[in-house]
This record gives sequence, C-alpha cells and structure tokens, in this order.
Amino acid sequence: MRGLDERRWITTKRGAPAYIIIYAKKMAIISLSQGRPHSVVIEDAGLAETQKLIFDSLWNKLASE
Repeated sequence: MRGLDERRWITTKRGAPAYIIIYAKKMAIISLSQGRPHSVVIEDAGLAETQKLIFDSLWNKLASE
C-alpha cells in the first residue's frame, strides 16, 4: 500500500550499501553493490519478526535523538 511506509536514515553522510524490507511474514534484502541491485526474499515468519524487533528498537532510538 502506497504511503503507509515510514523511513529514517541512520546517517546522512552516505547511503547504506544494502536495505532490508519487512512485509507480511517475509523480508527482502536488497544490495546495491557494483551499481546493480541484487536481492533475495526470505519467507520465514520468525526471521521477519526478528528483523521487525531490531527495526523497532533502532527506530525508537533514532526518534529519541
């Protein structure tokens, strides 16, 4: 759904070399190395939930700065 996402960056000095997208019971890891995107989708509820917990923890930390 468009417009329901929120984004924050850990640093403004440089972009991250890879991104993780968490959705439903899946996560996608996208690497932008060598100027071309490479990705993998992992369909595992446990891994997706763990990544969500890590994301939420970092998001709250960034929000409090």
